[in-house]
Parts: sequence; structure tokens; C-alpha cells
Amino acid sequence: MDKKIIATFGVLAITIAIAISNIGVVKAEESQPGGSTDPVVTKSYVDREIAKAKANGEMVDLLNKEVNDLKREISRLKVDGAGNDIYEVVYVEPGQKLIGGQGTEIILRAGQGTAVVAERGGLQDVTEGVDISQGFIPKYHLLITPRDDGRGVLVTKRATFMVRGEYSIK
Repeated sequence: MDKKIIATFGVLAITIAIAISNIGVVKAEESQPGGSTDPVVTKSYVDREIAKAKANGEMVDLLNKEVNDLKREISRLKVDGAGNDIYEVVYVEPGQKLIGGQGTEIILRAGQGTAVVAERGGLQDVTEGVDISQGFIPKYHLLITPRDDGRGVLVTKRATFMVRGEYSIK
């Protein structure tokens, strides 16, 4: 009976040794170039995957722009009687116009712009107590568009505005 126990332990020991050596072989094969965890690929495959990643990046940029546009639209729709509760920071490029709706408040924080006026007048400069019917818009002055008739600011140097109320960029 002792011989059977010794033989069983011997077979068990040999089986364990074989299993351990096979694990080492599998690990060695998997870490070799061309194995299942480190495949060999062609340059054209890598170039194609890089092109896909770049295209996805452009798609992400486009989606981010759409999300930002939707956030801006949502903030415009949150109306509390007289208009939006908070000022929105708006960036406008040279040659573009920031056109305010009726009662929209505009503050030029950086850049330069000139008044876009209508037949009935210009922008109301509440800070100075004057109507701006031509010329440059002063920085840090609270301007109000009294009517929804196309009044606003034509940007001559990239500008940053704080805007409360309805507006469009044209």
C-alpha cells in the first residue's frame, strides 16, 4: 500500500511539473512577436488605422461643436421674463457681426468692433447714457439693443463679449 501512495504522489508530481512547464511555454509564445498578443502587422495597416483615428478625431471635434451649439441654444431658451438669467461669453471673429435681439445686453470685453445701427438708431450705451450710432464700441460698457431690427456690433479685431439675451452671429 505504501508503494501505491508513493506511485500516486509520483504521478501527481510529474503531472504538476508538466503543467508548470506548459504554462511557461504558453507565456513564452504569447510574448513573442507574431504571437496572439503581439501580432506582426504591415505598414499599410498601421497607416490605415492612424487615418481612421484622425477621422474619428475630426468627428469628435464636430460633435463637440454641435454639443456647444446645443448648450448655447438651451441657455437661450431658459427665459425668465425679461431674458436669460446669466451672461454668456461669446467669441466673434473679425468680419462677423454679433446681432442682438430686443433688450439684449452686450458688453465688449476684448477686441474691437463698430456699431451696427438701424434706421431708428444705434445701440444704447447705458454706461455713458448715450446712443452709439457710429464708430467704435467702448470696452466694458453695458450696451442694449432696444429693438430686434439688426443692431449689434461688427467685429474688426477678434472680440470677446458678455451677452445676455437673444443674439446671432452673422
